[in-house]
Amino acid sequence: MILFTGLTNDKAYRTALAKGVGCKAKDLKSVMGANELKQFLQTAKPENFDPASPDFCVNLHLHTTASDGKFTPETLFNEIIKQDNKFVVSITDHDTTDGVKKALEYIAKETKKNLDKFKNVRFAPGIEFFGKYENSKLMKRPFELELLGYGINPYSKEFKAFEQGNRSKDRKVIDSVIRKAREDYGVDTFDFKEYKKSKILLNVPSGVHVEYLLKQYLQGKGLSETNRKDLFKDYFPSGIPTLGKILKASKGAIVGISHPMRMKNFYAHIKDKNLSEEEALLKFFKDFKEQGGQAAEGRYYLPPERKNQVRILPGKHIDAKKTLIADLCDQAGLLKTGGIDNHGTSLYKFL
Repeated sequence: MILFTGLTNDKAYRTALAKGVGCKAKDLKSVMGANELKQFLQTAKPENFDPASPDFCVNLHLHTTASDGKFTPETLFNEIIKQDNKFVVSITDHDTTDGVKKALEYIAKETKKNLDKFKNVRFAPGIEFFGKYENSKLMKRPFELELLGYGINPYSKEFKAFEQGNRSKDRKVIDSVIRKAREDYGVDTFDFKEYKKSKILLNVPSGVHVEYLLKQYLQGKGLSETNRKDLFKDYFPSGIPTLGKILKASKGAIVGISHPMRMKNFYAHIKDKNLSEEEALLKFFKDFKEQGGQAAEGRYYLPPERKNQVRILPGKHIDAKKTLIADLCDQAGLLKTGGIDNHGTSLYKFL
C-alpha cells in the first residue's frame, strides 16, 4: 500500500500552477511536483508499476487525446477514482502540455465542488519530449531519443517559449515538405489539410512522429523511396532540442530517459566498440545524470506480446533486459520511473 503522508511539500509548485489555472493552490492539493515525486519514487516497489499485480498503483507514462491517446483528461481521472487504492499518475503527451492543462483545470473545478473527490490521487504533470543527446566522446553523432519530464510548469515563461518555439519550427518544416513535394515531385498534396485533421500529431508537431506521418502520407501518394529520402534529408532532423535546452526549459522538473529498452540504434551510435552494449548503456546513463538528467524508465511495463518493440541487447530475454535496466539506473544514481505508455482507454493496457 502506498502512502501520501510524509512527502516533501510542493506548495510553491502548486501555487505557481494555481496562478496559471486561475484557482487557489488548495484546489490543486492532489497535484504533486518534482520534490514529492522524487521522494515517492525512492520508496515505490516494482509491483506498483505492474498492472498484473494487485499492488498496481503507479502509471507515469500515459497519452491523452492531446497527442495520440484516447483518454480525455476528464475520463482518465474519472477512471482512476474508480480504483480501490491510491494512485499516482502522470499525463505525458508527445511534445505538448495541452492535456496537462486541461487536467489541471478539471481537477481544480471538481475539487472546488468536492474537496475529497481526488483524495486518493496524486497527479504529476508531465510531457514526453523528442530530444537530442550529445556526447562526442561516447557517441559518433548526436543521438535522438524520447525523454520524460515530471513536475512541469506549463505556464512558466521559459516553458511556454520552448513549447511554442518547437511547434513553430515543426510547422514550418511541414509546410516546406508539402510544398516541395508538390512543386518539385509533382505530388498531389491538395488533400493534405484533411489528412492533417485526422493526425493530431501533425497539429501538435512532435519530432520523429511528424517525420513518420509525412513519410506515410507521401508514400500513400506514390512518392518513391528514393525521392522521399532526397526530400527528407533537407528537412530532418529539424531543430530537435538538445538535452540542455530541455533541462533549461523544464527547470525544477525531473527529466528522464523514456523506455530505454526501446531506444533505436543506440549501440550503432557508440564510438568505442570495445565496450559491450551493457557497458555503453551504463556510461550513457552516468553521463546523462552528469548533464542534469535525473531518471530513466527502469519500471517501464513491457509485456511479452510487445517484445518486438525491444531494440537493445539482442539475445537477452525480455525479463533479463528489464532487470538490467533497473540495475543500471541504480548504478548510475538515476530515479526509476515507469508506466504502461497507454494510448487507449484502459489504465491497464498499452492500447
